[in-house]
Amino acid sequence: MTPQQYPFAFPHRESMREDDFMAADSNRDALAWIRSVSEWPSHALVLYGPKGGGKTHLIQVWLTRERGAAITPEDLTGKDHVSLTRTTQNLAFDDAEIVAGDRIAEEALFHLYNHLRSVGGRLLLSAKRPPVEWGVTLPDLLSRLRASTATEIQAPDDALLTALFLKQIYDRQLDIGEDVIKFMIARIERTPDAVADAVDRLDKLSLAKHAKITVALAREMLKVDKA
Repeated sequence: MTPQQYPFAFPHRESMREDDFMAADSNRDALAWIRSVSEWPSHALVLYGPKGGGKTHLIQVWLTRERGAAITPEDLTGKDHVSLTRTTQNLAFDDAEIVAGDRIAEEALFHLYNHLRSVGGRLLLSAKRPPVEWGVTLPDLLSRLRASTATEIQAPDDALLTALFLKQIYDRQLDIGEDVIKFMIARIERTPDAVADAVDRLDKLSLAKHAKITVALAREMLKVDKA
């Protein structure tokens, strides 16, 4: 299978750019929201879903498009909301559910949320779960999060994982058949990092053994019995 035979655009080699992001059914709604900030029902958007779905990548895409800045938990609790918006009024907070149960962090996020709304800014949050499941204890913050738009990014499906495999294969100029890709997808963690690691390990084992990358080699790498 070659890049021309698969219906995904192959990204440039620079990381975290918008044209690196592979749209699929699992992330299409989230990508649409990232590309249409003017249509957000409120000034805040929450991306949620399991690890490996592309939340962090989408945040980077949004920050580039909106000339925004990422904030850390240390920024949130160590700086006031006015100073955080001094250079940009578009802020993103990855793994935002970390604030849950921390009264200082919850209050800081509450004030930042209100401040951004008052100055016409935007707030993009990401988490593994929807806001109602974070365990936020500050009622005012929870009500604000409930009012925000929340969109789910699902775990990569087989089509997206196949595309990610093909991207890695294309970048490395390897010869790996579709049978190997299917074999690997059924046996590795369903994340982009796991795909990249699998192709890297296959490449190294192939070179070490002076052998083609086949299902047998993949089985050896994973130490999976034929049975």
